[in-house]
Amino acid sequence: MHSRWRQLRAYMKRQGLVPESRLARFTLYLLGVDVFLILYQWVMVKLRGPGAASVDGWIWFLSYLSAFLFLIVALRWFRKRLMWALRNRLIVTYVFIGVIPVVLLIGLGLLMLYLFVGQFATYVASSDLQMEIRRLDAVNERLAS
Repeated sequence: MHSRWRQLRAYMKRQGLVPESRLARFTLYLLGVDVFLILYQWVMVKLRGPGAASVDGWIWFLSYLSAFLFLIVALRWFRKRLMWALRNRLIVTYVFIGVIPVVLLIGLGLLMLYLFVGQFATYVASSDLQMEIRRLDAVNERLAS
């Protein structure tokens, strides 16, 4: 029997169902007391006992307090889970908005530089060829005259 409780607790811990903070444990404790009082009231109503109406105020108070504290615990849990996912989304967004355009601009600049260097090399080569053609033309003119 002890092993089953240990297995159940280990399973609940793996699933994240075991309350770890003091507030979560206190909320669970209040919820347990509230359920006990509801069961007590139900038994007293069935037995037509005089204590059924005496716990009604406590039940309402503990129910509202448990709901409020559970809301706080749930918001903490939700914020912890959501903020992790939101942080990852924001990192991806910042990469796409901030880093990718810079990489694209650098790539575009390098491509333009490559094309400019190619054009300049073509201009220098054709200029040298034209100068050589003029020089040979001048030599031919001298030899022909």
